[in-house]
Amino acid sequence: MDSDLKRLVHAFNTCMRMSHFWKYCLYAALIFIFAAAFAVLYLYLRSHQLALFTVVSPANEQVVHPGDTFQVAVQPASGVNLDSISVWGPLNPSLSMPAGAIGENGAPVSIIVPQNYPIGPVKLGILGKTVDGRGQNVDITVNVQTLAKLSSIELTPLSLELVAPGTGSANRALGQDIFGIIGLYSDGVKRDIVHAPGIVISSENPKVATVDANGKVTAVAPGVTSIKVTDGTLIGSAMVTVSAK
Repeated sequence: MDSDLKRLVHAFNTCMRMSHFWKYCLYAALIFIFAAAFAVLYLYLRSHQLALFTVVSPANEQVVHPGDTFQVAVQPASGVNLDSISVWGPLNPSLSMPAGAIGENGAPVSIIVPQNYPIGPVKLGILGKTVDGRGQNVDITVNVQTLAKLSSIELTPLSLELVAPGTGSANRALGQDIFGIIGLYSDGVKRDIVHAPGIVISSENPKVATVDANGKVTAVAPGVTSIKVTDGTLIGSAMVTVSAK
């Protein structure tokens, strides 16, 4: 009888210890769930934080023309006091504006598109700062297009001499160089057209040298090939010679 009672007491104590163990497991699981939910909520709020301002102009993908002046303007959110907006453009070549044109107190920034500016998309970074030090950056793309007609396409230089990979002097071991892709327009202005809509750049013999969408040529093996650029109607070309040394 005593042994049965001892076994019963032992079983009861074991159950109590097990219940405490599962109770602690439940507490740990609840803490983990609450922590995970808090982290998700925090990340959600970070990604959906209230904007300090919206860009009024230019519209994203807006078309601008060489010689145009357009304004970068923003609308502060309700209750937000903007101290300034800064507009950052491409560095080389640059639109006609300072490296960081600033509009005080959120005033619009005027930007001039030079007559010879490259044709194609241009990304502008718009940074707004509040008087209490908060900031927000928005990227906007404008597309530079011209009403003038493309008259001819030329590559500069007219020829390249490269060294095949693994041969030649150290300073030419990469066997790479780049063509400038220039378009002469009916208004008499030459403009970079490497990123203009419809421009296709190709190598006549990619086993000798390849070319990418930026006009960069990479030597593959000794030989001669032609790099061609076309808008579907006009064609410009240049020769590439790849040597073993």
